[in-house]
Amino acid sequence: MNREDSIVVVRSGSTRPQGSTLTTPVEILPVEDVPAALAAVEGNPAYVVGREAADGDLRAAIQAGIDGSDVDHDRTAERVHEVTAVLREVNRSLVRAETHEAIERAVCRQLIDSPAYTVSALGVIEADAFQIRAAAGPETVRPPPSVFGPGVQIVPADRTTLGPDHRLATVPVSNDGVHYGFLVLGTDDGAAFCGTEREILADLGSTTAHAIDAVEIQRELRRKNERFEHVTRVLSHDLRNPLQVAIGVTDAIASRDDDRIERLEHALDRITELLDDILAITREDTVTLNRSQIDLSRVARAAWQTVDTGAGTLDVENEPTVVADETRLRQVLENLFRNAIEHGPPGVCVRVGGTDRGFFVADDGPGIDPADRDRVFDLEYSGSESGTGLGLAIVAEIVEAHGWEIEIATSRSGGARFDVHTTAAPPGQ
Repeated sequence: MNREDSIVVVRSGSTRPQGSTLTTPVEILPVEDVPAALAAVEGNPAYVVGREAADGDLRAAIQAGIDGSDVDHDRTAERVHEVTAVLREVNRSLVRAETHEAIERAVCRQLIDSPAYTVSALGVIEADAFQIRAAAGPETVRPPPSVFGPGVQIVPADRTTLGPDHRLATVPVSNDGVHYGFLVLGTDDGAAFCGTEREILADLGSTTAHAIDAVEIQRELRRKNERFEHVTRVLSHDLRNPLQVAIGVTDAIASRDDDRIERLEHALDRITELLDDILAITREDTVTLNRSQIDLSRVARAAWQTVDTGAGTLDVENEPTVVADETRLRQVLENLFRNAIEHGPPGVCVRVGGTDRGFFVADDGPGIDPADRDRVFDLEYSGSESGTGLGLAIVAEIVEAHGWEIEIATSRSGGARFDVHTTAAPPGQ
């Protein structure tokens, strides 16, 4: 009889021989004979375990099918309580662990510090063998690769090296499709690995993987922040110092009648401008806002004087006030003015005024395509060849830091209009 065409029937009321992990007798019957075999078992439950080809897999499947049938249900409930308590302790240790390796050690140690398990290990399958990265307990467990699977797998006693009374569970350590290896647990408790415990262990594998994800992300962020801080130091000191020297030399020779001096001055001004923008972005999270009642028209006129506006003109339509950090508000206006000058025609007119919810900055330039409005505040976006994409990103950062909102619309002359809402919209709007 071909075993792949067979079904296993286990009669639970039969006597179990000493040392056996299986209920006997086990009958391997042709599929067509199973209904009669089940009907012949009077008053005793029988288990149809399914088609299997390999003896070892067959044995494991039978054991899995009858788990809990001959054990003390009170003991099973007690064990589930123990395992749940272990999981809580493991979760606490995961919060304290700061590296991938520390997580693996903490999980293994917490598991055998409980009465639920006698041995634990965490590792990966490499070179057709289980390679241990962390372990705890009196013995080292190295199950064969064939016992590992996509879910929680139960390994019977004859496939372990822990003795006739021990069984193992293998638990995938995975989260969102990222697989970090397997957790292997051993115990000699006959009530171990019921369905509820397997669900708990599956959660443990997922939780462990999630914790590893988190520390890996944190480590990468720390590495990037360190590089970021290094670049900031270079920009603010190592680069600014020679730039100031170049500006000083240029000022000293500015009286010479040479148009190359003027071009050099413009280039140095542009470098300074870019440097200020970059540093403003990198230091955004360290700035404290000092809010006060601000005369917007005064700050707007001061900001206009610090921008190379060429033939552009500024029109402040009323005398609005706003509660803001004056230095940061001036940065917002400077960058909005610079945006209008860079994208508008020579002699562009920029208007500033108050609204019911804040203030606006508008121009009579070409405007902003509605399809681009959702991304103009992104760091990498620039609407001109000379732009860096930093100016409007700085505006968005400062607006958000104040708890405000900013919207882009079309001005009455067809140009761009930025509405900064410093107060919430009325109900229903």
